[in-house]
Amino acid sequence: MYSSPQALIAVRQSIALCLERKNNSKYEGHDLLIKAPLPALPRERWAEIQPDLMQLANHLPFRQVYVIGDRRKPYGFRLK
Repeated sequence: MYSSPQALIAVRQSIALCLERKNNSKYEGHDLLIKAPLPALPRERWAEIQPDLMQLANHLPFRQVYVIGDRRKPYGFRLK
């Protein structure tokens, strides 16, 4: 079982890794959707990692970058 801070760190690291792996000019102008286990924590908790992830996403060739949850509880946030 993870604590809330541990869950935030683990998901932040996973999203950062996805962003790093997709940093390729062939994606110029495309949109990127990253699926994450967002229902694991209340929505307001995800705001803690958004600024850092936005900074990472800002340098990518994608037109827009979103993190999305699953269909059980639709929620997501825009990084770029």
